[in-house]
Amino acid sequence: MDFDLKYFREKVLNMTQAEFADVMGKSQNTVSRWEKEPQNLTLEVLAEISANTGFSLGDILNFKSKIHDPWKGEVSEMEKLRALKSDTNAKLTQLKDYMAVNSNSSQIHKNYADKLKKIYENTLPSIRKPRVGFLGNSDVGKSTLINAMIGQDVLPAGWTPITSLLIYVVHTEDRPDFLGDDSVVILSNRSGNKSVDIEQLHDENYFEQCSIESGGINVLEKYGSREGEYYMNTDATAAVVYIEAPLLKLCTLLDLPGFATSDNPKDDIQAAEGKNNADILVYMSLANGFMRGNDISYLKEVLDSLNPIETKQNGFEPLSNLFVVASQAHVVAGKEELRNILEKGAERMDSVLPENYWVSKSQQSGLSYEYLDFSKRFFTYSRDDSELSNSFKEDFISLLEKIPKMVHTNTFDVLQSSLSVVDREVSNELDSFRKYIEDKESAAHDYHVLLGQKDEVYKNSLEFIKKLETEIELYKVKSIDEFKDFYDRTISTESIVKVINRKGFKNRKKDKEELQNYLNNTLVQKSNDLCVLYSNKLRDYLDKELNKLNISAEASKINFDYQKAFITGLAGLGTYGALAFYIGTLGNLGGYIVVAQAVGLLSSLGISVGGGAAATSFVAGIGGPITIVLGISILIMLATAGILSGRNWKEKFADSLIDAYKKAEARQKYCTGLEKWWAETATAVNKNTMAEEYEKHLQEAEEKANLDDTDYEILISEFQTFRSLLIH
Repeated sequence: MDFDLKYFREKVLNMTQAEFADVMGKSQNTVSRWEKEPQNLTLEVLAEISANTGFSLGDILNFKSKIHDPWKGEVSEMEKLRALKSDTNAKLTQLKDYMAVNSNSSQIHKNYADKLKKIYENTLPSIRKPRVGFLGNSDVGKSTLINAMIGQDVLPAGWTPITSLLIYVVHTEDRPDFLGDDSVVILSNRSGNKSVDIEQLHDENYFEQCSIESGGINVLEKYGSREGEYYMNTDATAAVVYIEAPLLKLCTLLDLPGFATSDNPKDDIQAAEGKNNADILVYMSLANGFMRGNDISYLKEVLDSLNPIETKQNGFEPLSNLFVVASQAHVVAGKEELRNILEKGAERMDSVLPENYWVSKSQQSGLSYEYLDFSKRFFTYSRDDSELSNSFKEDFISLLEKIPKMVHTNTFDVLQSSLSVVDREVSNELDSFRKYIEDKESAAHDYHVLLGQKDEVYKNSLEFIKKLETEIELYKVKSIDEFKDFYDRTISTESIVKVINRKGFKNRKKDKEELQNYLNNTLVQKSNDLCVLYSNKLRDYLDKELNKLNISAEASKINFDYQKAFITGLAGLGTYGALAFYIGTLGNLGGYIVVAQAVGLLSSLGISVGGGAAATSFVAGIGGPITIVLGISILIMLATAGILSGRNWKEKFADSLIDAYKKAEARQKYCTGLEKWWAETATAVNKNTMAEEYEKHLQEAEEKANLDDTDYEILISEFQTFRSLLIH
């Protein structure tokens, strides 16, 4: 009989040999003999294994073929997306060749060529496969699920938590040529960013900066296993594993460290921050303990920070890039019981969400969300029972098949929009060149007008920036003061007792955990709501003030766009803080500016730049992993507070809870999160941006004033040739 008992015991049942022997009522020597001589396993023994493990005899007889059947989907749309990337790369190469040939051209010409180069360079990272992140506690089977999806046992898997790195599983077609046959690369974020950008690994300089070691699969064990040689003694933060597997033609899989790994706290932070690198999130929880304890805290933070891929235009279902999966579903008897487990898990999660959570989420994003949308995202999975996994598998693959078309359409639209803005600018320049040929004195006149307006523009710019800094500081102070007031009213004995009564919590551990989760979620929601409130106020302020400046400029015949100069100079390439909401209202202009600096910053999977949904993802989870760690620390403090009894248990527990929040310095940590948000906002504002843009404008005007007819004819010819590069 061709049945791999050892694999079945270790990877499916997650049992030691001794544990399995105990379940079977046999000696460990007998089990050892069965594993060493699988060809001698009789049908009677397999029937006995079936009876003792809950797997049907049919499942066991077909087990080997199931575990080696990789997932796959239709790849035709993905091939079109790859063609778009190839075409964009070719355009960039053509442009670089053009710039090399025209290296001695005018500065005006060089500025436009550099602008186009930035657009192509920063568009490329968004033309990629979606990344699927796998989250959950350390023993839920994330690595096992990934191995099943690719049909190979590549990642370290087992009951003992062992993954300490962010592990990207990538198709071999995406492997840099210079890596040769190496299938694993260990990386470090030496660039100073939070995570390595795997899209840049084709750049040998970037690769050399980040790479620690490359080689075969054994390299992964050295750095990613707790038994590995370099597990605790390295600055490695990520690994890329290149595999030939059908599913990887549609996506990249990201195995994240498990939460609640007591011997290495960095794993919790790695997992919480690493999920931000994913476009689709699969949150896993064991079916026989589904959505208990810390799961609620983790999933709430995931739900908050999930970057939506659905829009009003693309028809994707709400929360379609979130999967909440009850793993090892085979250990639960009966489909009805499994349905009940999923329903109760969704209800428990919903019960600890802040009041009007779904209404607030809808208002912030401009999309419609309700509890039913969330409950539809719950699935079951068992590696070796296809019936329990089909719904998850079909929904998951269907999403991967739809995404490439959406990415292609939206990325192409954003790119075309950006190129059209540049084309209009080039057309205006050509008109000005022809004008100056006909009237040479007008070029000198225009330059002197700009020169004469310089002091006025600098004065207006300086006053605007000073007022903006004051406004940002005011919003920061107001939001923090409002949060403190809300915190003091919420974390009070009277308020907590009211919550206990309103939600019907009982004097038992489960209810007390849910109460603490509800309070923590309410505080997070308030901090997020305040950020949205004051981000919108900042957006309205900028609209008003920049519009006022531009109207004044027109009245004074100042040829300068203050708004465009301000946006162009935004410095926050990692985040825009509250300014994300402002950029989200700029339409094509906002798309053009952001694409020119860092496409994808305000878009996920090539979704058009801007909009409340994109900006909201930057607000969510102000404290990030800190809020998770904070919630866990409070639960631990409460666990050691002792058992409360008597009629006044509610007041006593409320007092214990308040004391735990004080010891955890929760109030200050939330305020620190808000301070960080506003600090990022202030950092994104380039204080000298308008002056720098005007200076560039002035230099170009001076160059035009000093050109003769021949120079203008050359410029016209160069710009006409350059314009052909804008046709995509």
